[in-house]
Amino acid sequence: MTTPKPTIADLFDAFFADAAEGQSPAAERRTLRVRSSLEHYLDAEGAAILTTDQLALLHTERQFAPHGAFVRTMFADDLLFALPGYLDPRFRSPDAAEARSEVVVVGKLVQWMWTKRLFDGYDVSCILRTLESALAEARRSLGTTRGAAAR
Repeated sequence: MTTPKPTIADLFDAFFADAAEGQSPAAERRTLRVRSSLEHYLDAEGAAILTTDQLALLHTERQFAPHGAFVRTMFADDLLFALPGYLDPRFRSPDAAEARSEVVVVGKLVQWMWTKRLFDGYDVSCILRTLESALAEARRSLGTTRGAAAR
């Protein structure tokens, strides 16, 4: 019997719990705002990266509960394909400090998923390069100097 793949909701629960550990209360609140912002983005824009079959599943899930449908039904590789869009300036917070938090957290999230081996590096090598480029551009534009995404 194979182990079921964790959904993005499962990944977010684990990652954001790990990320909040040891943070100051203010940093923890910023991190949780990033989660909320990312979930909102995925609800609004995530469908653009899905296949026809995935769209049918998402549409069905939205009929039961629209908020959070994307994170409840999609997986790590789907999240990777959605993250470059989230890093686009149009979707980042207008507040510079919040936008920097978004970029830092996304970089940490990708690194965390990589270390947890939640996707096959060969299958996602192209999107990882796109995501690495999007992170680098976002960091440059915001003056954030964190390291590159996972390779």
